[in-house]
Amino acid sequence: VYFSTSDGTATAPGDYTAVTNKPIVFAPNDVSETVTVPIINDNLNELNETVNLHLSGQVPAGVPNDPGYSATLVIIDNDPKPDVMFSSNEYTVKEDAGTVTLDVKLSAVSGRDVTVKYATGGGSATPGVDYEQTTGTVGFAKGETVKSIDTVILDDNVPASGKTFNVELSEPNGATLNTPPTAAKVTIVDQLLVYLPIVLSN
Repeated sequence: VYFSTSDGTATAPGDYTAVTNKPIVFAPNDVSETVTVPIINDNLNELNETVNLHLSGQVPAGVPNDPGYSATLVIIDNDPKPDVMFSSNEYTVKEDAGTVTLDVKLSAVSGRDVTVKYATGGGSATPGVDYEQTTGTVGFAKGETVKSIDTVILDDNVPASGKTFNVELSEPNGATLNTPPTAAKVTIVDQLLVYLPIVLSN
């Protein structure tokens, strides 16, 4: 008989080396033979993947061809999940900037989709007055390593020293929060101009 592989959720040559019509010879009195499918170790965290296995050739008389002529090989992933984190633990934004953008990154490329939740809160800034309170989910498609979070900054026209709020990551899916910074502090810099009188003397 002849042995072949075909792609399931795994693809050749990235995940395994394809085999096509490899002959399997049974000598008289043999009841089993071994075939090999080379597996590629790609160091990429991903879901378990499958390879389809097929036997072909003329079936000897008296040998059933169903279900024994096809099987599924499962490649079990053994690579660690990447960490998800902020690019910096501190950001500064002018009060009249309108928005502040925080970068979120993965420590390594992932072979699966990754998500992580985020929320603003804490600090000396007041939600609804100094910034808009924000919650949401950041999604990384396969191969992506950097995404952004935008938070609206409100200009209250009241002089004050730098006010702060925090943005925290939580509930990662397909990643871990084992590497800091998983929280970032945003400082709002006041841009209100104060005009002082100037007195000219003769």
